[in-house]
Amino acid sequence: RERLAQLTGLPADSIETVPESIPEIPDISDQRNLMAAAAATNPAVKAAERQAAAKELLAKGQHKAFYPAIDLVGSYGLFTKYNNYEDFFKKFQRNNATVGVAIRFPFLNFSQRAQAEAADAEAVQAKRKADNTRNQVSSEALKLGRAARQLAAAEQVAHLEYQLAQKQAEAIQTRIETAAPGTAQSPPPSPRDLQVARIEAGDRYL
Repeated sequence: RERLAQLTGLPADSIETVPESIPEIPDISDQRNLMAAAAATNPAVKAAERQAAAKELLAKGQHKAFYPAIDLVGSYGLFTKYNNYEDFFKKFQRNNATVGVAIRFPFLNFSQRAQAEAADAEAVQAKRKADNTRNQVSSEALKLGRAARQLAAAEQVAHLEYQLAQKQAEAIQTRIETAAPGTAQSPPPSPRDLQVARIEAGDRYL
């Protein structure tokens, strides 16, 4: 609440928690599904995968630069009359047009070949980085899943220990209340025993 109040400027007391908005703990029974889901939804993995895809497309573009290229070129010129071109040339036309075709075969372009190889290396590096990020996230999800299972088991054990301590405290209280003086073969528990049992139950609850 304090953090949200600092960000929004609202009073901290006016911010209320909506329990329904809290995401549920995912099912950690299936480790494979947990690892796959973590890798599929992690922003770092998505960013690394998109970076690898961009590097791969860039490398393909560098290799396509080796394909033959054909360009159609043309130019048009309109000459003026005051330069007296007709006096110097036997055949003179004011309107001149030139059309041509330029064909390039860049198979001897060594600099482009080096750029393509560098782009391939960057694509491989980005793919390895994406794989490492995915494996790291999956391993972390597996560790967290195991830790969650251990915490769930510890919670269950603690709950059973609390129930046992509570039952023992109730049993001591019942013995104190039902004990008849002079008829018990063994001395009944004292109020101090009941207090100790209740303290132990409180510790188990915590």
